[in-house]
Amino acid sequence: MLSPRDRILSTAARLFQIQGYHATGLNQIVKESEAPKGSLYHYFPGGKEELAVAALARSRRFITDRLENNLAKSDNAVQAFQGLVQSFASALDGSDFTAGLSVANLALDTAHSSEAIRQACSEAYDEWIMLLREKLVDDGHPADRASESALLLHAWIEGAFIHAIVHRDTAIFRLIAQRIPVLLA
Repeated sequence: MLSPRDRILSTAARLFQIQGYHATGLNQIVKESEAPKGSLYHYFPGGKEELAVAALARSRRFITDRLENNLAKSDNAVQAFQGLVQSFASALDGSDFTAGLSVANLALDTAHSSEAIRQACSEAYDEWIMLLREKLVDDGHPADRASESALLLHAWIEGAFIHAIVHRDTAIFRLIAQRIPVLLA
């Protein structure tokens, strides 16, 4: 059984991911988490912004673990990235197109209004790009080229989530998987 704090974080992360920051209210988070209302301000005295930063940290850990696990499945970077992209497509298909953009919705909603949330989003993206870069370097790619390729691959993946959600079709992930060898050539 999750603690009230964990229920609040889990619910907030899910709602921010699906609805964005401004469309998600604290009352909705409290209601859906079934946590006592006072517990939200007990655990997050800074209010919604502090809660969003904590929810981002939770999502960041989840995605980092997922990236690490998927990338460890193959020593070959191309195969590892292709498997990773396919796993994202499967997760999106299996969630009725709600799994994805755990950071992007918050980033787009708040980048100009909350430095704390913008910074948390930036740190999450930097960490994930670094994991992709490290995989490339471990596979023998030059460091400068690996940095560029990791950044481009991350942008492809983020864009693919948006495209897939809008079109309710994950074919874009298969296209990316096919093009990864070209990107890394």
